[in-house]
Amino acid sequence: LLQNMIILQCSCKFRRDFSDKKHFLVYKKTLIFRKIFKMKKLIILLTILSNSLLWAQSQENNTITFNFENTSVALPQSSFYSTLQILDIRKQKEDVGFVKYGGQNSKKKLLLSKTIENIFKDYFNQLLPQNSAPKNLTFLLRDFYISETPNQANFLLKGAFFAQENETYHLISKVEKKISFNSTDKLISLQKQVNNLISTEIKTAMESNNYLLERAFTLNDMISYDDIMKSEIPLYSNNKYPDGIYKGFESLKHLKPDFPIQEIVLSPSGIKKIKYKDNSGEIVNAKPIAYAIVKDNNIYIKGLNFYGVIKEKNNFYFVGEVVQGPSFGDVLLGTAIGGVGGGIAMSQSTTLTYKYRIDYESGEFVRD
Repeated sequence: LLQNMIILQCSCKFRRDFSDKKHFLVYKKTLIFRKIFKMKKLIILLTILSNSLLWAQSQENNTITFNFENTSVALPQSSFYSTLQILDIRKQKEDVGFVKYGGQNSKKKLLLSKTIENIFKDYFNQLLPQNSAPKNLTFLLRDFYISETPNQANFLLKGAFFAQENETYHLISKVEKKISFNSTDKLISLQKQVNNLISTEIKTAMESNNYLLERAFTLNDMISYDDIMKSEIPLYSNNKYPDGIYKGFESLKHLKPDFPIQEIVLSPSGIKKIKYKDNSGEIVNAKPIAYAIVKDNNIYIKGLNFYGVIKEKNNFYFVGEVVQGPSFGDVLLGTAIGGVGGGIAMSQSTTLTYKYRIDYESGEFVRD
């Protein structure tokens, strides 16, 4: 009955336009399709809005902010500089760290409360004394990374300060600082330590006017900082490597072997046997004390075994197994595995086979 009444009303209303039943039914179907189309559009719009809200909420839930407060470091008596500029040459500028609380889905992206440039400039201005010379200080930022895991809180800062003289820049200090510790309030404590470390490094640079190198840098030179610094290292600037046993990376870097080789047996996989004469005159196994071996201009680096090293694009690489407790770099970046002098060892050891790059400053083994 209700359907008949609706049809009768529609028929009366549109009698002038629809003289027969066929036309009326066509119009009725058109109205229905229009309503369905509008409903679909509304559903699509609501779906888009809902997904956008869910994405925004997930982004908010998957990030955490690292705060930078005013410095507590005492002001310097004077400063050789009155302005500071930042030159950021990091490869991944958007990635500054993470926080992982435990569990598979608990890793959160770290955000900074202000840009790195503003962090450094704010601290510089807070530390700037009235007695300051009208010169510019430049900080070359090479690495800046923060992480917190259930076991450790970590911070890595790498860079260099330069004093500007007209259009040239002079190196006055190198910065490679690591913070690594464990406590119940890791993030809050790390924020305080990072604030203090950055402020202290800036203050030290403000008070320094001694050039570490005779050469002056241009702006383009600073962008190629790593290659220029490698050119000052004999290992990277030479193609001839003296035979011998090298106890550490410093020896290898300067191509100054610690002991001559008394006996060596090579195998397809590397070095099978290596011996040297110790200070008492006894011929003993060199494997426990060696960082690297050079024989016939070939470099072998010690991991689980000794592995041949190749030079590619002014870097030294090897493929092999490295046994190392999780180092500072493991926790921080997931890349550095250790090496002589590298890393802050933790409790559990792992054996990893990868292609490693030898860091030209520390001798650590790094997965790119």
